[in-house]
Amino acid sequence: MTALVGVLLYLAGGQLSPIETLNNALMDAEPIPSMRAAFRASITSAGAVREIEYDPLKPPSRRFRISRRVGEDEELDAIVDDWAREAQPDVRLFADDLRSSLGQGEIVQTATGWTVAFQHKLSSNDGPVDAILSQSMVGGLTLDAQTGNLSRLEYSINTPFKTPEGAWVDTYRQVYNFGRSTQWAVTFVTGYDVYASGGRFGMKDERSFAVRVTDVAFSLAGDARQELESKIYPSH
Repeated sequence: MTALVGVLLYLAGGQLSPIETLNNALMDAEPIPSMRAAFRASITSAGAVREIEYDPLKPPSRRFRISRRVGEDEELDAIVDDWAREAQPDVRLFADDLRSSLGQGEIVQTATGWTVAFQHKLSSNDGPVDAILSQSMVGGLTLDAQTGNLSRLEYSINTPFKTPEGAWVDTYRQVYNFGRSTQWAVTFVTGYDVYASGGRFGMKDERSFAVRVTDVAFSLAGDARQELESKIYPSH
């Protein structure tokens, strides 16, 4: 966290500094390596819905299942297929690579908690498209005033960028919302929204996707040596 610049003020009562508060929130979102999660999720685009179920305790061929399909959307199907192909689809519920994505920024106390504005920094999980995106990307964290836990994460671009395929992306925004399990003492993703607009050859388009996670049940992996694989976001 040495790259993150915080104000040198203390919380009421002088107990924790802003940097300590942020560090605690990040630690709460970084599960132990053996933690796994069964869950249900709905993935929605403008004209289609896919509902999925995942249970890491089931046999490999039955762990990830599409339980409901509504409408036709090839991009939506590609998103679901990418999720299904991951070795551990449940890692998308954990912000395990958030700390390494925090570049230079500032911490500000507000009436509703703490906000952290930062430049996005490339991490080891990022691919070629992420490298292009990162040059224009900024982020923002919101910490709950009562608990100090992570409640919201937002990424957006401040300048348009050109993809390797030659398309321009004018707007990009990704917003995560978080909940917390008091039983397992971990903060996890309860949903996220993605919006992008742009185009090429004079043609403009926009796309949006929403993911909502429900029925989360945590457990510990049978192999104590198992490590969580970091999230790899689909390049499309």
